[in-house]
Amino acid sequence: MQEHEDLHMYAHEYRVMVVSPNTFSHFLQVVLMGIERSKLHEQAKRIWEILKGVQKETRKFGDRLSVLHRHITNAKGAMDTVSGEYMKLSGKVDEIKLIDAYDKSKERTKSGE
Repeated sequence: MQEHEDLHMYAHEYRVMVVSPNTFSHFLQVVLMGIERSKLHEQAKRIWEILKGVQKETRKFGDRLSVLHRHITNAKGAMDTVSGEYMKLSGKVDEIKLIDAYDKSKERTKSGE
């Protein structure tokens, strides 16, 4: 008995716990789970930082897309305006051609009479 007490006192003096292999195995599993949880936490933090960067880039992209949409809308409006003006001008040119053709046909009929 004295040997066991001496062993316990020696272990206590050096802050050593005498445990069974099963207890030690469970202790190591708990330590491993803590380390894995810590790694998971670090990975989650890195993922969160990446997502914040993606959010910032998405916002910038959305702003640029909005500007591009506005430019395209303005360009379409300008195209519609110019196209309308061209149609009016083309119509006037066609009127001039008709007047010229009418005058020429009138001259032919006068000279043919």
